[in-house]
This record gives sequence, C-alpha cells and structure tokens, in this order.
Amino acid sequence: MRDANLTGVDFSHADLRGADLRGADLTGVDLAGAQLHGARLDGANFTGADLRRALNGLDAGDLRGILRKCIGCDARGVDLEGVDLSGVSIVGSDLRDAKARGASFQGADAEGVDFTHADLREANFRNARLCSLNLDAGAMHFNPEHRVRCADFRGADLQGAELRGALLCRSGQEPRSCQPVDAATLRRESGSKLDGAIL
Repeated sequence: MRDANLTGVDFSHADLRGADLRGADLTGVDLAGAQLHGARLDGANFTGADLRRALNGLDAGDLRGILRKCIGCDARGVDLEGVDLSGVSIVGSDLRDAKARGASFQGADAEGVDFTHADLREANFRNARLCSLNLDAGAMHFNPEHRVRCADFRGADLQGAELRGALLCRSGQEPRSCQPVDAATLRRESGSKLDGAIL
C-alpha cells in the first residue's frame, strides 16, 4: 500500500504487521487496536488518525515515525516512556492519560495537545512550541490581549518536567515567529499550576 490514498479507511483491529505503508495518506484512518509491529511507515501522513491501543509495544523508531507529523491524532493512553520525540508535530492531538515519563518533546510542535492526566514526570519540553497566539490580520507584535491557546496539562504529573524555553508562537504562515512563554501565561492557559515542573 505504498503511497496509497487510504483517507478515512477503517483499519481498526487490523493485522498490519509488516505492511508497507510508506508515503501513504492515512488522514482520518481508524487504526484503533491495529497491530503495526514491523509495518513500514516512513513518510506516511497520520493527520486525524485514531491510534488508540495501536502504538503500545512499538519500538521508539516506529513511534517517532508515526508521530512525526500526526496533527489531531487520538493516541489516548499511549506508552511513550523514555521515547525521544524531539521535533515531532502533534498539534491538537489527544494524549490524555499518556505514560510519557522521561520522554523528550524537545523542539516539538505541541500546541493545543491534550495532556490531561498524563504522566509527564521528567519529560523534556525545552524549546517546544506549547502555545499559539491568534493574531488579527496585520498584527505585528505579541499582545497578551490576543487569544492564547496552550497544551492542556490539567491533572498531569509534571514533577521534574523541563518547561524552560517553551515557546508561544504566532499563528499563521511559516516561518512563524516565536518567543519564550512566561510561566504565568503557561499556568493560566494550560489549566495547571505546573507543580513540580522546572520553569
């Protein structure tokens, strides 16, 4: 199925072990409970995919490949403990209840990600884009009166999580301008006091 257009296909509980899905468009695909061990997934687009129970047990390389560009994915309860996800793009994804202790999201694009009740102890979010700022057309400067949207950390365990250098970025076309997000804004917009996090 290399380079195939598989938009919206229902692969829930399918056995895709060893399948060649390189470069496939898997937008909106239901992979809940699918077996993906050994599948070749390089360059596949998982935007909006349902990945519940499909990622656990995969090696770090496969996890990184799937989450490389996984905008709006549903990966609730995923086990990412200790996985290096530096630079992935998971904007608006659902990672509620994720087990991500010691995971690295360094430099990741994680604006609007739902980390509610996730285990993020000792996770690294240095230089991650956690917040976006919606600007009126033509606005040139950051303004706290504009609407800010950050990753949701409500109920997450952030003990020892590295949040220094987390970024607030302008919405809109690339290249986007970003600046460090201050602790007060991150606390307010993430829904968490960020207790135990390194700010």
